Amino acid sequence: MKGEPVIIEGVEKSFAETPVVRDVSITVKAGEFLSLLGPSGSGKTTLLMMIAGFETPNRGRISVGGRNITFEAPNKRDVGMVFQRYALFPHMTVAQNIAFPLRMRRVGRAQTRERVSAILNMVKLESFADRLPQQLSGGQQQRVAVARALVAEPPVLLMDEPLSALDKKLRESLQLEIKRIQKRLGVTVVYVTHDQEEALTMSDRVAVMADGQLMQVGAPVELYHRPANVFVAGFIGKMNFLHGEYLGQEGDEAIIRLSETAVMKCPLSTYPIVAGQSVTIAIRPEDLRVTASAVSKPQGLRGRIEAALFVGAAYAVLVAIDGRPGEVLEARVPVSGGSSPFTPGDQVDIFAEPQTLRLFIDQRRQAA
Repeated sequence: MKGEPVIIEGVEKSFAETPVVRDVSITVKAGEFLSLLGPSGSGKTTLLMMIAGFETPNRGRISVGGRNITFEAPNKRDVGMVFQRYALFPHMTVAQNIAFPLRMRRVGRAQTRERVSAILNMVKLESFADRLPQQLSGGQQQRVAVARALVAEPPVLLMDEPLSALDKKLRESLQLEIKRIQKRLGVTVVYVTHDQEEALTMSDRVAVMADGQLMQVGAPVELYHRPANVFVAGFIGKMNFLHGEYLGQEGDEAIIRLSETAVMKCPLSTYPIVAGQSVTIAIRPEDLRVTASAVSKPQGLRGRIEAALFVGAAYAVLVAIDGRPGEVLEARVPVSGGSSPFTPGDQVDIFAEPQTLRLFIDQRRQAA
């Protein structure tokens, strides 16, 4: 099996004159695992359905391996599909479900048995071949669905939130299993999910969507550390946001006023910016440093501890910022000695190294 590239060019889709997918262009490389990530209503599933052939774009072109499939019937596209609800035939055994695509292609019995046996071994269900779907757990049913989609050796596999109905531990296990199988076979995968942890774990690249548009496409580490806009920054992982005013430039750093007594330095925005503009600073919780307040002027912001919550390898420390009513920042403080170094009411200073911050022009606040 060898994956083929999927090329989406200027694709648009509307329902009852309501745009759902807006001028989306993206190339999925051969053998790549790409996730379409976004909240409900972002257009990600509609885009996947257009690749599968269950929806037709109003505009644009879709090709697989250089072949234009924009208007081809789903069964002519040579792509595999795994649905959210498994879609297994309840009256067929596991082996019969998996063999079904081969029967439709009139593959010989001997070759069908051989390929079904091989794929059952790959998904670790050899001993379940004669069971019916209702005799399987949710995770086992999903493995059967993946096996059925792969047995015909399609160059492209489409997956529509296939793990969303499973519990967290099983979901995490199957994430690794699906990734292992994909790497072994070299198939190209386009995977729809609203779970950002799932997308970051499984994907070579992630395409973040909102309101029918592509917000950013990149490797998980790029999206996490270099988000292109406030939406991506807030959707990928935990993020703190601080609104302020751009005062000017000092070397290659921007000076941002956060209150009458506090300023922060951060890397300059890639967009043109002038003094007086409203801006947003994005800070990851793990990049914030919290120290007991000194008598002297704080290094960053000053505040009081609201809570220190144990979350495993760290404490999630919530700090109410002085002079900014209702504004609370979350920092991650490593566990040391088994107890939190802070208690509610403690006065603290909170700051971050400039290179860990991201600066965005706050368009909405500016327009207001």
